[in-house]
Amino acid sequence: MDKHYIQELILKDHYGLLTPEEQDEFEILVEHYDEVKKMREELRSEVPVEEARNAITEFDPDQSYRHIIAIRRARQIIRKRRLRQFAAALLLLLIGSAYILVTPARRAPAPFVAAPPHAVSLKLAGGQTLNLGDSSRREISLGNAVLNHHNRQLSFKTGNGGGVKGWNTLTVPPDQDFKVELADGTTVHLNSNSTLRFPFSFDSKAREVFIEGEAYFKVARDAHRPFIVHSGVTVIKVLGTEFNINGYLPGRIITSLVNGKVTVHADGEQVTLHPGSEAITRTGTPIKVQPNGPEALLWRDVAYYSEKSTVAEIAALVARRFNVKMMIDNPAAKNKTFRVKLCRDQDLESFIQCLNETTVVTLRWEDGILHCQ
Repeated sequence: MDKHYIQELILKDHYGLLTPEEQDEFEILVEHYDEVKKMREELRSEVPVEEARNAITEFDPDQSYRHIIAIRRARQIIRKRRLRQFAAALLLLLIGSAYILVTPARRAPAPFVAAPPHAVSLKLAGGQTLNLGDSSRREISLGNAVLNHHNRQLSFKTGNGGGVKGWNTLTVPPDQDFKVELADGTTVHLNSNSTLRFPFSFDSKAREVFIEGEAYFKVARDAHRPFIVHSGVTVIKVLGTEFNINGYLPGRIITSLVNGKVTVHADGEQVTLHPGSEAITRTGTPIKVQPNGPEALLWRDVAYYSEKSTVAEIAALVARRFNVKMMIDNPAAKNKTFRVKLCRDQDLESFIQCLNETTVVTLRWEDGILHCQ
């Protein structure tokens, strides 16, 4: 299970914010995982439950310093378990939850808070950064735009004035994915370690976005305004369709078409794709068109699948999925290939075990660094 989600459950339990469904799930975790139980008890020893829950229901800014000191003590606990984001998340939950519960009579805009390093974040055109790392339902007012966030999905509505102007940047960290519905109804599913730049409202001539990493687009049809995606030097132009863009490898973009028709532009060349085909663009080389590979769209159901991955590609996968650098000690191993499947909820140690069982390579930890031989 995602360690960040477990942290969130521990925090919500401590402050009495779990939903009934989350409460059932958390009790199962505590019963079956000693580490979760130990973290809960150590946090309770530093910040008593009664004191924590009183702080939420009867938030007093004059007493907040005492809680911050307690959080600093709790940080030492978490460092021992290599969960450095826990203490920061504790402070955010304390302040954010108190703000919401103290003002139940009116729907107030959510406060802007800095996102933890491994949380989904939305950097607004005005420079503020909004943390979207939790799964709770929130409605956020931004001038003429209203954002709705729930369970790793974001949607928004704008008023007659078109909402907040400028480009917003949605960043998805390693080991997570996220969905966003754009102003025209287009949905974008971002894979881990990806970013999307988009406006809250499109202009009257075209709908343009910028993507880094990988994302699946389901474009709302609009015969008068083409939907244009920029990814590196590649430009994809559509009216209404479903397609996937993979730009993880530097200098290479793969556009895989599911439905409809798209035009791919790169280095002065252009090709038109039909369903079931994909275009591979590389800097300085002609566009290559071929049938979609079996792994092109599987990331939406499993984290990764490939019939023929090199060790170098696996190293890149480990980096973007688990935020861990893998050292390839044997240069001869870099181009070895094998079939790889990584499930969305699979942890790193299990993945390493599966790779070692192939006998193609051997992965091992040494002084906190993952080595491949």
